[in-house]
Amino acid sequence: MPIYEYHCEECNADFEHLKASSDKKDEANCPACKSKKTTKKGVSNFSSTGNGGCGSGCGGCHGSCG
Repeated sequence: MPIYEYHCEECNADFEHLKASSDKKDEANCPACKSKKTTKKGVSNFSSTGNGGCGSGCGGCHGSCG
């Protein structure tokens, strides 16, 4: 499921919204003011290591890393 970046025309807020690939509507309500007047800016630059950070010893796997 991609994360899209949106901009609210009402309150000028920028926010991200996780959308299911089966969701046909290309809209998201603003979490700040609840407005439906939003525009999609693009796909978020969010990235993952592919393994959830495991192997780095960061503690993010509840002690199972490294």
